[in-house]
Amino acid sequence: GTVTQTYPDSITTQTTYVLSCTSNGGAVTTASQIVNITQVFQEF
Repeated sequence: GTVTQTYPDSITTQTTYVLSCTSNGGAVTTASQIVNITQVFQEF
């Protein structure tokens, strides 16, 4: 299937990452992960 991930270009506050996967049969599965930004800056 195809996996897509969407997220803002710049992350400064609490952000929710959303992962969606579409199987070959057409079924869609989504998962979300909330990320809390701390004082430490980490470059991706």
